[in-house]
Amino acid sequence: ARPAPPTRFLALPAAEQVWAHAVNSQAELHRALGNPAITALEADILLGVVPGAEGDTPRPIMAHPPRRVSDLSFEAFLGACLSDGKRHVKLDFKE
Repeated sequence: ARPAPPTRFLALPAAEQVWAHAVNSQAELHRALGNPAITALEADILLGVVPGAEGDTPRPIMAHPPRRVSDLSFEAFLGACLSDGKRHVKLDFKE
């Protein structure tokens, strides 16, 4: 038997997006999510460290090379974007 078709589809992105680029820090994320005109976020992701986080084990962070340190982990970035639920996200994987 075939699965039932979805009853709700997500809207496609608007042809004209208003982007926040390089959303790689807590300040940039807060600024972008606080601006209702921003419809899409672009951020860079790589392995690095978050100062003050448990251990110095590299983890996915939001940063652009050559930086390897950020105050924003990928986990925190994703959680904030999901909680907001209003914007499109483009991730640029650097490695």
